Amino acid sequence: TAASLEKAGSATRKLLPAYGVAMLATVLGTLIAWPCLLMFLEPASIESGLILASALCAKHIGGSLNYDAVCAACSAPLPLIATGIAADNAIVAPFLILLFRLASTGVKTPEIDDTDDDDPPDK
Repeated sequence: TAASLEKAGSATRKLLPAYGVAMLATVLGTLIAWPCLLMFLEPASIESGLILASALCAKHIGGSLNYDAVCAACSAPLPLIATGIAADNAIVAPFLILLFRLASTGVKTPEIDDTDDDDPPDK
């Protein structure tokens, strides 16, 4: 219903600034990390490293479909794509475990009232 769409829109608008900050931080982190990684890459690996950095940045902003799209647009070879996924999983999995562990420590979050006054009560 229209009321449900309005609720979804207002909730989304509240999250948009946080998403913008996270997106900018991801891009900034990639831009800062790239020069640091250059000293460890051999000259022949720089192009592959740039493709992976771009693809992983896109993945963390918009999801795994963005990773595939950047790899396809850059004509990345399959071993490079697999290497990027494996490296990402090796870093992100422990990070997510840590986040879930922190979330389970009992931190209270505010309750959201998701009742819709326009809907009739269940019988």
